[in-house]
Amino acid sequence: MLPFYMLHQPVIVMLGYAMRDWPLAILPKYLLLVAAAFTICASLYALVIRRTKWLRFLFGMDLASA
Repeated sequence: MLPFYMLHQPVIVMLGYAMRDWPLAILPKYLLLVAAAFTICASLYALVIRRTKWLRFLFGMDLASA
């Protein structure tokens, strides 16, 4: 799952930056960050990357199974 691997860092960084000032303890922030990052990465992969031929190419996926 190369697309998932390539997406996870920018998604985590953007979400973490947005959450940095939230008035929550570390554990709830971490759990929210993990859940949100997984949901966003999985959604982007399933709804955008797998359905777009040129994005499949950019993410190193097989073009024939599009």
